Amino acid sequence: MGRQISSFKGRFGYSGISSVAFSPDGKLVLLCNSDIMELLEVNSGRVIRSFKGHSGAVKSVAFSPDGKLALSGSYDGTMKLWEVNSGQEIHSFKVRYSGVNSVAFSPDGKLALSGSDDKTMKLWEVNSGREIRSFKGHSGAVKSVAFS
Repeated sequence: MGRQISSFKGRFGYSGISSVAFSPDGKLVLLCNSDIMELLEVNSGRVIRSFKGHSGAVKSVAFSPDGKLALSGSYDGTMKLWEVNSGQEIHSFKVRYSGVNSVAFSPDGKLALSGSDDKTMKLWEVNSGREIRSFKGHSGAVKSVAFS
């Protein structure tokens, strides 16, 4: 049977956390709730920084494979690319007029995938923020995306 080994208490409480992502080395964790993301040390639970910039609820977060970047998707219709060490926003990707439910990095970190309320998945070039392809055909909102 499993047992709890830690809990996190950030600045904004964490009721209704919408997404959690651990850094590739397992030392950091990103939590999101409302329009704020917080970066915490796993061992101590200490809040390192907050990421603010979305105007709607953040629904999904992901670390890049090297742990240097983070990606967030929000109901404000954007994905944002962040530098983890500084907390600075690098890019904002406009996903047209639909909320973003899920985000993922490709294994090499060069591409990103988003899933949205508009029933599409979109493939993005991370460095340029350019949309490469839109995948259509779902009959409902795309709630989760991943790369194999």
